[in-house]
Amino acid sequence: MSKDCIICGSKIPPHKTKEGVVYWEGGHNAMPIAEGRCCDLCHDNVVLPERIEQTRRNILWVKKKN
Repeated sequence: MSKDCIICGSKIPPHKTKEGVVYWEGGHNAMPIAEGRCCDLCHDNVVLPERIEQTRRNILWVKKKN
């Protein structure tokens, strides 16, 4: 069953082994950008950079607080 990316709307392709066996069809968690699942491209280029930025801001906030 193919799902659509909550961010870009494209179909989420399954992950396959080198032999072509499907081992995952669920995409990635799109939080904190959106609630739902996202494709590899949006995960790598939208979701992960936002998570890294949020972590950076949280670290700076904790340092400033102490």
